[in-house]
Amino acid sequence: SSLTPVDPKLLAADAQIRRQLGVADIRHVVSVRADNEELTLQAAEQVVQQLQPLVEANVVEGVQSITQILPSQQTQRQRQQNLSGPSRGEFIAALAQLPLNADAFEPFLQAWQEQQNSEHYLTVAALKQDEQLASAANTLLFQHDGAWVSLIFLRGLENPAAVNDLFMNNPKVELVDLKATSEQLVKDYRSNLVHLLLIALLLIFLILSLRLPPRRAMWLLINAAAAVAAAAASSAALQAGLSLFDLMALTLVAGLGLDYVLFYSREQDARGAKVTANAVFICALSSLIVFGILSLSSIPVLRGIGTTVFIGVLAAYLLARFGRYAKAGA
Repeated sequence: SSLTPVDPKLLAADAQIRRQLGVADIRHVVSVRADNEELTLQAAEQVVQQLQPLVEANVVEGVQSITQILPSQQTQRQRQQNLSGPSRGEFIAALAQLPLNADAFEPFLQAWQEQQNSEHYLTVAALKQDEQLASAANTLLFQHDGAWVSLIFLRGLENPAAVNDLFMNNPKVELVDLKATSEQLVKDYRSNLVHLLLIALLLIFLILSLRLPPRRAMWLLINAAAAVAAAAASSAALQAGLSLFDLMALTLVAGLGLDYVLFYSREQDARGAKVTANAVFICALSSLIVFGILSLSSIPVLRGIGTTVFIGVLAAYLLARFGRYAKAGA
């Protein structure tokens, strides 16, 4: 939820409208897999039938499946066989009291008989030719990793365990919590990003050690790391946690902090030191203004990035200006 640029109030209003309209939510989805399109549709129909007791027990408010607009060919064939069309005699009897010819509905009767004996059934390809139905067809039934997958959306699921218990012995049917899955992906990515940052810091230290004395290289990294730590702690406290965008913003803080302390800690005369101090101050001030404005944004993502970088730049500048290596007695 921290990654969405949409205002939380608008998200809450959208969820309320969806509930009132009876639209299936996109959090809980039953995934059904099979080897081909027909078997997948048949399996989806069976899953919908198995879910009906849960609907009647109010465990699930409703079910949205592709089979509601595209039954399997087996179901279409059964429905076709159950059709009982009107006979020609029934039409004649019905028309006796009307000012119409006895064969007025003959074209309708012929069309009915042709349809009753037809072997052409509705398919996914036919649905995709319709602009309004193509979107639903592509979302609810598709091919993935050599198999066909049908997604069945559940509305108002209060007890996911009941659905899991229902299909626990069927490996081709799985309940997916998209919110939990997305959160796990974000956590994994965040963990990988932290590891990459640590590796990057180690590589930077090695590079600095080859060009600078080890003590000075360590001092530079400590300053940059302190700025990152200050930005991370402050931003997490203000925003109740760090998002992926905040972690990416911390990489910018690390780079700026390293730049500031590199310039301030180099050996130079009084005139050079003054020029350096003015240049770094202007750079830091411009960054503070830009990201300070960004921190006032109404969009959560932009506000988080602006807040993190603003705090980090401020901390990096103060540490480089007043805690630089030259003043440490080296």
